[in-house]
Parts: sequence; structure tokens; C-alpha cells
Amino acid sequence: MFKRIPGTVIILVLIPVLILPWIFYNVHLSDLGWHAAKSWMIVAHPEGAFWDPSWLCSLLSGWWMELAGFSILSLRVAVIFCYVGIALLLYGILGEFYERTYLLLAILPCVLLLMSGTNHLVPNYYFVPPLFALSATYFYIRSLRAKSRQFLLMFLSGFLFAFLPMSRIPSVLFAVLYVVGGFMERRSGVEWRVVILRQVSALAGVILGVGITVAYLYSVGQLDAMVNGILLVMSDTANNAGGENIHHPVRLLVDSLVRYGKVLGVGIGIAAPAFFVARGLRGVSPQTRRLSYIAMVLITIGATVYLYLCQVGMFPPPLGLAFLLFIITLWQQKNERSPESSRRSYLYVIAILFTIFMNVGSSNNMTFSLKFTILLLLPIGVVEGIVLWKREEWVKVLVIILFANITSLFIVSRLNNHGFVFNQQGRFVAPALAGLYADTSLTRPYNELTEAMAEVGIVEGDTLLCYPDLPMLHFTSRTIPAFVNPWISDVFVGFPSDALIEKRLTVEGKYPPYVVRGYPDKVEGEEKSRFLDKFWSRYDTVARGDKFSILKRPE
Repeated sequence: MFKRIPGTVIILVLIPVLILPWIFYNVHLSDLGWHAAKSWMIVAHPEGAFWDPSWLCSLLSGWWMELAGFSILSLRVAVIFCYVGIALLLYGILGEFYERTYLLLAILPCVLLLMSGTNHLVPNYYFVPPLFALSATYFYIRSLRAKSRQFLLMFLSGFLFAFLPMSRIPSVLFAVLYVVGGFMERRSGVEWRVVILRQVSALAGVILGVGITVAYLYSVGQLDAMVNGILLVMSDTANNAGGENIHHPVRLLVDSLVRYGKVLGVGIGIAAPAFFVARGLRGVSPQTRRLSYIAMVLITIGATVYLYLCQVGMFPPPLGLAFLLFIITLWQQKNERSPESSRRSYLYVIAILFTIFMNVGSSNNMTFSLKFTILLLLPIGVVEGIVLWKREEWVKVLVIILFANITSLFIVSRLNNHGFVFNQQGRFVAPALAGLYADTSLTRPYNELTEAMAEVGIVEGDTLLCYPDLPMLHFTSRTIPAFVNPWISDVFVGFPSDALIEKRLTVEGKYPPYVVRGYPDKVEGEEKSRFLDKFWSRYDTVARGDKFSILKRPE
């Protein structure tokens, strides 16, 4: 029955069904609030917004809220479109090389892996860069076969690629796609003239995309901020906590490759016993083999739950198995000389480039962000593994373990300290958080703070200092961050130290009219400076709760 339904229709229905129940739960006031606040600022107050390496992600989110409503829930609806877009692009890219029979089976675990452990479901620098990169890849691959429209398709590929670095600066290194692709085209017999024209077409698209970006930044007065931000990211003094600097790309690349090796080692560690189990299943009855598979699935689920509860090593097992299945694919294809095998070599190379260069610069979050950069590698390994398992029993075992691991990881990551996420019953009074549920230990003090701010008279457009860090408050109250960046810790690297506060307040003379202090304050005690004591004494406490206090500057 399902064979009669187009794959695109299944994706359009299945992906929203999988993710929709979860968008109403798990509210994080830090990462989620930071992206939401800067997205609102970049559209509502572009002259005062700050520029960061994921500027385009914030801009697109801000535009979306202008259309769909000012709320976290609307941003999470946008994430559904991101998932659907990623799945459709994968289906279109892989459909150029494989029969579509197994493609959905290969794409599904990929999407489930993306959903696993993603607590800040917003279209940030994890989701948006893969969308642009896959879009550029899709048109590039289509251009290899469409001889009459190849230059137009290359132009579109370059145009979409132009926006990739603006969604995450280190992703500019994925430009190696066109360099390596050009050499592969020439090696396959394409004339130099055609290769050069294809590259020029892509370059023209890049120039147009960059021109549009620069023109927009100039029109909203953010061009200087962008230039300064890029120079900072590329400077030797940059040390962004998210690893977004590219001043030493070779070192970052080597660092990523070393981590890839460790992840692959995990996959090999899983494959070794699987190989011997498969050898032991030779000659046994079908019933015994089925029971063995069930036992492997149960063991995998148990191991996944254990790793999740320990909060260590959740993602290396599926990532390592994906790497290993892809390497097995390359090994099986090494002696193939058919035209189809030659065509697939493009896909294999692009998958490798995508995995390596789309993750460069994410060293601190490598195992989390890597699942967003194996979007081609994983489904290729699964499709080839499904084909191989008819003659290689141990490959079948690996595929079964991979499916069990990813499925159980998706389910178990829906748990929190209080059980299943559906047990969260607390609701927020802030309109921007309407429709969302969280633990009452979070909603109760946040609602008290929201009501206290209204009683004090803090209104939209007021300048506010949230200390130590509460970026979500700027979003829900639509207040202007005193330090431009809604997350103080992100202004400089590390914790919002007293030195940072002193520099910004005394040297620049920016004494905000209101301050919200969160408790417990990590700078209390021995680390607390005399300056902070003096600074707080300048303000009057106008409201206080168990988790916060609101200070107002005297008239």
C-alpha cells in the first residue's frame, strides 16, 4: 500500500506527526531565550542589535515571527519546516542515485537522530546551515545530469551557498565542494571550458547572494557590525565558547578529524562483537536467529537508557556506526567500474566533504553538532547496508543495532528529571510563552518575576540588565539588553565576571534604569567584588522574590 504513496507525501505527513507533540514542552531560558531575544532584536531594533556568527539564523527567525506571531511556539513551528525541508532535500539528493524503495527507511533514522536530545527546538545555527548546504548540494548534483540547464542550476547552487556563511561563518569552508567537484568533473571527461563555465556560474550566484546580504545590512545600519564581527571571529584573539572562530582552520580541521577518529573507534567497538555474533548465527534455525536479534535490540535499548541517565556518550554510538557503515560502503565499491558506480563517487565525496567541513569550528559541541553534518553519510550507509545484509550477516546486525539505538535514543531523550515530558504541567503567564508547558519549579518563579516587572512599571522598549544571565526575559518583556547582547556571558568568553560589569558600566557609563538579579548568584561569596557591592547599592530594590530581585535606578 505504501509503495503507491509518493515519498514526498509520506515525508510531509510523517515528519510533522513525529515532532509536533514535543514542541509544547521543554522550555530552556538560556539557549532558547538567547536565540529568541536576538531574533526579535535584529528585526524590531536592527540599529541596536548585535551581529554574531549565526546572524542569518536570527534574521530568518525574526522575519518568521513577524509573519507567524511573536512567540516561542511560532519559532518551534518553524523548526517543523526545517525538518521537513531537510528530509525532502535528502530524498531529492539520494533519489538521483538510489531506487526510492529504501530511501525513506534511510532518512527516517537520520531525522530521529536530529530530534534526539534537541531541547532548544528553534531554527538556530544547528538547523539553518544544513538547509542551505543541502540546497546548494541538491542543485549542484542536479546540474551534473541536466546538460541543458546545468549553468542555471550551478548559478542557483552558488546563490544558495552565499547565504551559508551568514548562518554560520566556519561553513564557508564547504566551498571546497566546488573545487573538488570541478576536478572530479574534469577527471570524468568533462571539457575544461565546460568546467570553467560551471564554476563561473556558481561564482556569479555567490556574488549575487553576497550583494543582497551586504545591501540589506547597509540598509539597516549593520554593515559595520558585520565587518567587525567577521574580523573578530577570524582574529587570533577570538576564543568563542561555541568554537565559531576560524582563525586557525587547519588546526580546527585536525581537531575535528581526531574527534571523528574517536567516534569511529566507538563504532568499531560495537562492530567487533557484532561480527562474532553474526558468525555464531551461521547455521542456526530461523527462530534462534530471530530471538538473537530481539536480544540485541533489548541490549541496545538498555545501553542507550544507561548512557542517557549518566548523561555521557549518548551520540557517539549511532555516529560511530554511521561512519562504519559508510566506510563499508566505500570498501564494497572500490572495485566497481560501472557508470553508475562512477556517478555515485560524486555523492560519496560530497558526503565526506559535508561531514568534515560543515562541522569545522564546532569542537566544543562536536558530538552534538556532528549529527547535523552526517545527513548524507548516514542514509548512504543505511541504504547500502540494507542492500548488503542479504549476503553479509554482520552488516545486518549493525543496521539492526543502529536502528534500535537511534529509536531508543529518540524516546529516552523525551524524559527529564520528573519523568516523561508530558508530565510537565506548569504554564507561563507571559504571552510570548503561551501554549508551552514546563516544570512548575521553573514556571512559578518566572511567572512571579513577569508579574513583578509589570507592577514595577517595566514596559516594552526599556533598557534592562539581567544578571547573571536570563536572555529569555528580554524576549518575553521585549526589553533592550543593557549590553546589546541579551546573554551577558556571551559578550566576552566565560562567566559574566565583575571585571566585565565594571568595564561596561564605568568606562562606557551605561547604567541601565532597571536590573533583574537572579538567585542563586554564582558571584556571591568570596568571588564577589567590592565594585558589585557598590553597584548594587546605587539602586533601590523595588521587588523581590525567592529567585529574583528587581532593582531600579534612583531618579
